[in-house]
Amino acid sequence: MKSTITRLFTIIFLFLSFLGISQTSLKGILTNAKTGEPIIYGNIAMYKNDILILETETDLDGNYYFSRIKPGTYDFEASHIDYKPQRETGAVIKNGQLNKLDFQIYKSTSTSSGIPPTENESVLYRTLSYSVSPNYGIKSASALASIRNRNKSAYYPTSVKSDILPGSGQITAGEWNDLHNWKDWMTLMEDEEYSIMAERFEIYPTKRYSVIVINEDKSVIPNIPVKLLDNDSNIIWETITDNSGKAELWSQPFINTKDDRNYQIIVDGKKISNPQTIDQGSNTIVLNQECYSPAKMDIVFTVDATSSMNDEIQFLKSELLDVIDRIQEANNEIEYRTGSVFYRDTRDDYLTRISPLSSEKTELIDFVTIQNANGGGDKPEALEVALEETLNLDWDKEALKLVFLILDAPPHEDEVTMTKIRSQIKAAATKGIKLIPVTASGIGRETEFLMKFMAIMTNGTYVFITDDSGIGEAHLAPVVTDYDVEKLNDCMVRLISQYSKSYSCDSENFSDGDININIYPNPSTQYINVETKTIANNINILTSNGMVIKSIIPSQKATRIELEDLVNGVYTVVINLGETTFSKQIILLK
Repeated sequence: MKSTITRLFTIIFLFLSFLGISQTSLKGILTNAKTGEPIIYGNIAMYKNDILILETETDLDGNYYFSRIKPGTYDFEASHIDYKPQRETGAVIKNGQLNKLDFQIYKSTSTSSGIPPTENESVLYRTLSYSVSPNYGIKSASALASIRNRNKSAYYPTSVKSDILPGSGQITAGEWNDLHNWKDWMTLMEDEEYSIMAERFEIYPTKRYSVIVINEDKSVIPNIPVKLLDNDSNIIWETITDNSGKAELWSQPFINTKDDRNYQIIVDGKKISNPQTIDQGSNTIVLNQECYSPAKMDIVFTVDATSSMNDEIQFLKSELLDVIDRIQEANNEIEYRTGSVFYRDTRDDYLTRISPLSSEKTELIDFVTIQNANGGGDKPEALEVALEETLNLDWDKEALKLVFLILDAPPHEDEVTMTKIRSQIKAAATKGIKLIPVTASGIGRETEFLMKFMAIMTNGTYVFITDDSGIGEAHLAPVVTDYDVEKLNDCMVRLISQYSKSYSCDSENFSDGDININIYPNPSTQYINVETKTIANNINILTSNGMVIKSIIPSQKATRIELEDLVNGVYTVVINLGETTFSKQIILLK
């Protein structure tokens, strides 16, 4: 019996060996450069033209293996949380061979510090106490905070003395909204170097239907469910109109095949058959409703708290605390609730820590203050777990909804995880939750595009931290170049203001002494006329997100501005008359 089993294993080994040498593959070992000991759970990343193609972890013997890879020249990077990364450039992978590439890396001189949570199954109380510089506006606090560990929720008592936080307003960032730069986005997705990202994640944000919902008085209507159905009345995509009455629908979000189906858009019992795709125009639905301005907004900050965030976490905490403190400034007419999810990875001391949505900002301030970066080790983190917790929070159905997703690493890319990520994007859209990624140092091009996909498909926008402040390690240069650099805290407050601003029930007319401004027609179908008593210095057209998409320097008092290249929606006309600036919302209905 033993000899039979031995022969069987020999056959299997020879068969696997044959497969190994008949296909193009790569193996190696990751070791400590000083001691020669194998490094477990290290990360090996494979790049082509600075784009992450594949990555894997080392096993308990420090070995890694890539199977069925395309022959060619690649760059590789070996890394581990406690070691300095090693980069190997120009490695040639030969066709039909089992290639070999070993790595030796040195211990890092810096170590992570953190306070592990005390686990207790009973409900206890936690008292938080900390001191910071008076310049930062926080002296002391006491709060009851919920910490959710892997399999249970617990409150626990502990006294925490936090580090003194740096001043806010130091981290710099840029914002880019691909929905408002759709032609650029489609050009980007036609580039082979970037289109592979859609194939990689099986997310295809190109088959877009844009909808604006208004009433008979041409006021936009927020918080209205909008559905895209196929011929068989199957719901393909659904979402909720935002504060500007806009909704974005996707007919083939996760399938890259030829599509000959007809679709229909359903809004409050009204139907648009064979709706226009975005390249043909926008779709407008008129409802018999009074104008309506939402009075609530829910905001959640979902934050990667693994060790790779150590270079920026204290600064980010300071920025978050400032944003939380300033949120009410964004719009005094809105009632805000805020919450937070901090997350790590499966082998860490916790997966998620949660501060539920609450109108008491001190609870969230106390929660954020005691968080630190630790754990992780491999590059991917448990993003899908964080998103699940985020989506399961007690969201108010009547509120506008935002999630700032702050991270520097992608999720694990196994099939189960990515299937979950795709369903979570769809679930966020269904709930009307805008995902606004904020990417930190260390992200690769693949993470940038996954975050862009999330923002695009939930009618959000993409924010990225830049090198301008000199804080943290090097930040990935975005694929776009025409963006403004601003303080991260100001950017986040600005976005909160723009996404909570009322575009319904408001009427703005300017007449002040010798200054008269006339903008017509409004709503417009393809152009507007702007008339002023004196020649304006400049006139800008801004999206509802505050992005300047047209800038005109008039040569006379009456100026015609063409809007044919814009999609339906709400825009702001900003007129600079020297010492005075006026702004007015207009609606484009083509």
